[in-house]
Amino acid sequence: MSRSIRAIHKAHTARRWALILLLVNLTVFISVLLAQSNGYHHPALAYIKAFAEAACIGGLADWFAVVALFRHPLGIPLPHTAILPAKQAQLAQGVAKFITTHFLEPSVISEQLLRLDVGRHLNVYAQQHLTQAVVVQYVPNILQTLMRRVPIEAPTQLVVWSRSAMTAYLSGARLGRSTARLIDVAREQGLDRRLVNAMAQSLHEFVTAEDAKERMRPWLSELAVAAQKLDTSDASWWDKMKSQLTGQAIEWADDLIIDKSLAWLADLTVNVQQDEQHPVHLWVGEHVQGWREKLYNDEVWHDWLAAHVHDWLHTTTAEAMVKAVWSKSRSWLDEAVAVDSAYIEPVAEKIRQVVLTYIADSEQQSRLTEQLAQQVAKGLTEYQDDIREWLTTQMNMWSKERLNSALDNAIGHDLQYIRINGTLIGGLIGVILFAISQWLG
Repeated sequence: MSRSIRAIHKAHTARRWALILLLVNLTVFISVLLAQSNGYHHPALAYIKAFAEAACIGGLADWFAVVALFRHPLGIPLPHTAILPAKQAQLAQGVAKFITTHFLEPSVISEQLLRLDVGRHLNVYAQQHLTQAVVVQYVPNILQTLMRRVPIEAPTQLVVWSRSAMTAYLSGARLGRSTARLIDVAREQGLDRRLVNAMAQSLHEFVTAEDAKERMRPWLSELAVAAQKLDTSDASWWDKMKSQLTGQAIEWADDLIIDKSLAWLADLTVNVQQDEQHPVHLWVGEHVQGWREKLYNDEVWHDWLAAHVHDWLHTTTAEAMVKAVWSKSRSWLDEAVAVDSAYIEPVAEKIRQVVLTYIADSEQQSRLTEQLAQQVAKGLTEYQDDIREWLTTQMNMWSKERLNSALDNAIGHDLQYIRINGTLIGGLIGVILFAISQWLG
């Protein structure tokens, strides 16, 4: 049986006893009057009559007082009756003020939370009830609720913040040294040698192709035409020689040079690929090391890198890249938080372990209790007026019937005992007054 049902049952029981007691005294009073009118006079009857008469007056007076709190007695709109419904606004305001002042006073609630040691109770509850199944049940909804607050397209503020953060973080020295470390990693993996070999292989394929000679001929012809226009005083020996050749001689010279050049390049590319100590590899390695040293230590290189990277961060390409990363991340997260996602159970278990480990620590329990008490006290202090206004509004929205029913259920049992007490006390006072009148008479 619920508490409200028990309260209603107790109030109805007390009301029946109050009515029965009133009717008993009224019956006794009428019986004594009838006995006296029939000539039966006994000294005790006068005292019984005085008790019953006063008891009826006391019971009826208290019935009137109790009923007048909630409604008009017998439906008669007498002044100062139906007090509570008539004063509903003042009552609501007073009750709300009383509750917020005495029951929701920040320091009282804070002290009570500290005394209850909420952190320890939360730990006991969590260890017993926070299973993986429980966490899995709620994690998708929580994550999906959070994701609904995340915009689909990258906000403008994110692009601006990313640009500002990257500009502040990517100093010239950091860019240079990071690039130098990448070069170190690449060299440890042999990427520099593989790159040279790949270039050599591509060049080898070019110079050994069937149409390689024809591809090079236009280039040499352009050189020959350019050589004929040179100022021979500043030209090289080959330029000087070609400037003196014409017609078939130029074609013969071109064929000779092309054949020799292609053969030499073919041999060179093969040797480069077969010999890791080839001068080309050594030359590239020496220059890469030089670049690495400058990237790591040279302020001029640092300034150049910073200027170009920072300029690039303000381009539409960089903005598009940030938006693309956001879009892909957002899509991946949407898939990851789906109910049937493979990530849900591992995430739920991880959350469960973190929560249980955190809350099992006695220091964390004390800290949690203190923080909860502080936050509750802060919230009550900040929103006390709002709580009072809300309580007042809610009580003012009640109908008169609901208000009467709520108050009757809350204090009806005690009010009915007022009637019972009034009946008994009234009867005793009546007997006492009758005895005094007899003694004085």
